[in-house]
Amino acid sequence: LYSKNSITVKLMKELGDAQLLRNLLQKSGIEVDRKVFGGLAVPDLPAICLGAMDVSLFEMVGAYTTFVNKGVYSKPQIIKRIEDRNGKVIYNGYSPKRVAIDPLTASVVGDMLQNNSKRNFGFKFKSLAGGKTGTTNDFVDGWFLGFTPSLVVGVWTGGDERYIRFTSLDAGQGYMTARPLF
Repeated sequence: LYSKNSITVKLMKELGDAQLLRNLLQKSGIEVDRKVFGGLAVPDLPAICLGAMDVSLFEMVGAYTTFVNKGVYSKPQIIKRIEDRNGKVIYNGYSPKRVAIDPLTASVVGDMLQNNSKRNFGFKFKSLAGGKTGTTNDFVDGWFLGFTPSLVVGVWTGGDERYIRFTSLDAGQGYMTARPLF
C-alpha cells in the first residue's frame, strides 16, 4: 500500500546490470541459478528489483540476517539446540556464516527498514525492530520479513494454488481475507 517502486526502478537503472544484484543476492543466501518453471529463480532481468523472483521464505529470512549481522550472512536455524530432560545438550545447530555486504550498507538498509516499520504500522514506542511487507501479482501471496537486533523472522500467507487470492489487504482494519477466485 505504501511501496514506492519507482525508487527501486531508478536504483536498478543506475546499477545498469541485473547481474550485480544477482551476485549480491547469491552472497546473501539466495540460490539465484536454481531452475524453476523453465527459467531461473532469479532471472538476469531488471524486474528482479521489484521482487520478480522465485525465492523461498527460508532464503529471504537468511538474506535479512545480513542487516542485523553487520553485513554477515547467517544461514537460518530451524532448531538451535535440543536438550534431554536432564539438561544435557544432545544437538547443537550450526549456522554457516560469510561476509555478504559492506557493514555500512547493511546498517543503512537496516535503518531504512526500521523507519519503514515505524511509519507503516504507527508504533508509538521506540523500537529497534524493522521489516518489510510484500505481495505478489494479483495478491496471491502476502509476506512480512522482520527483525530485531537478535532475531530475524519471516511470515508468508497464501494458498497452495495460484487461483487463491486475497480479496482485501486493508491493514487499517487489521485483517486480510482470501477466497478462491473461480
